[in-house]
Amino acid sequence: MENISKVLMFKLNSGRFAKEHGFGSDWYNLNETDGSYYGIILNSGRHHDIYLQKMDAVATHTTPFIEGVLLIYVEDFNGATNIVAIGENSTVYRKEQTTPDEMYRNRSATNNRGETWHTGYHTVTKAENMHILDDDYIPLMIPKKDAYFFRAQRMAFQEKYNEIKNYIVDEAVKFLKNQ
Repeated sequence: MENISKVLMFKLNSGRFAKEHGFGSDWYNLNETDGSYYGIILNSGRHHDIYLQKMDAVATHTTPFIEGVLLIYVEDFNGATNIVAIGENSTVYRKEQTTPDEMYRNRSATNNRGETWHTGYHTVTKAENMHILDDDYIPLMIPKKDAYFFRAQRMAFQEKYNEIKNYIVDEAVKFLKNQ
């Protein structure tokens, strides 16, 4: 594997709301706003905190953000899990960010009970560093036993999945080298 230590992967449209409605808050992850992509990472631990110390050896439980992270977005379709976007040199925040206020107000969703909520962000990637793969998506061979990986790798017990992490990072790096 390429020597890339700061990596975060996220499976899009995998939550209950997204499955019921065809979209979820993570819809905003791949939609550019003012020259950047602002991604939300859902169900990532208590109070939606991201365990930054698992991505950066110098981060502690109080580090507010880390920079230089490789983001890999995957989604299930065509009977496989596929890499659909790769963000280079991204910033990842421990806690959900809710500013700038105007953007936060415009990032909302309403459930079938009429309840509306606003979505902040955990990641920021400049547009020139985001690769939306569209038809060039990368199919992955991920065994069913490793399906929980995309949630676990953001939390404290990711070591169990190092092999699958390395495989996915290698596939993303191969794509980037051919750009």
